[in-house]
Amino acid sequence: ANAVITVADELEEDLAPYFGTSYRRITISNVIDTDYFQFRERMPRQGRPFRFCCLANAQGDELNRKGYDLLAKAANGLEGCEIHIAGRGTERKDLRCMFPDNTIWHGLLNKQGVRELLYKCDALVLATRSESAGLVLYEAAATGIPYVTTDCVPRAMRLPKASLTARTGDADSLRHMMRLAMTLNTDRQITSEAVRKIASPETVATRLENLFAESL
Repeated sequence: ANAVITVADELEEDLAPYFGTSYRRITISNVIDTDYFQFRERMPRQGRPFRFCCLANAQGDELNRKGYDLLAKAANGLEGCEIHIAGRGTERKDLRCMFPDNTIWHGLLNKQGVRELLYKCDALVLATRSESAGLVLYEAAATGIPYVTTDCVPRAMRLPKASLTARTGDADSLRHMMRLAMTLNTDRQITSEAVRKIASPETVATRLENLFAESL
């Protein structure tokens, strides 16, 4: 199997010639507005499809990097769900023709629109081929939904019991993980609280203060 190297691993390798490898590495998350992307219960699933959302730009190189072709292949073999897609560039016809009829297109959304779409959906999917810090993953989880992503996402971004990881570049693996997400039984409020403990402004500020205090 191919090894997955995160951005933090690559940075550590780059710094090794200058500082060696005998040091402690601490991971501190980027900040998520957990008061804005707060927990909300979802509509009961009885009588409606499971709703996935994908929030990613599709302009230029982003179309390939965000794995839209992989998501389209996975979606074409998946039943019992809707795929809601939003992001800059997602109005392009060559993208839309790749997806099945159960795809709903939302175009470019502002912050409020992103939150409202997350509140309508049951899980987020990001078929990315390259990712340093997919903040949308934590934003989705902060509202209480799990996410499906790929193993190029840093391990620090994967929440136990709330994230499912497909092999990068593998549409069959992605489809399999999306199917699992449709049956995943997680405590959504615990998922939201987990993000708050990692990425809320208060948590990140406290961790930075402690780190600087230790360095003085």
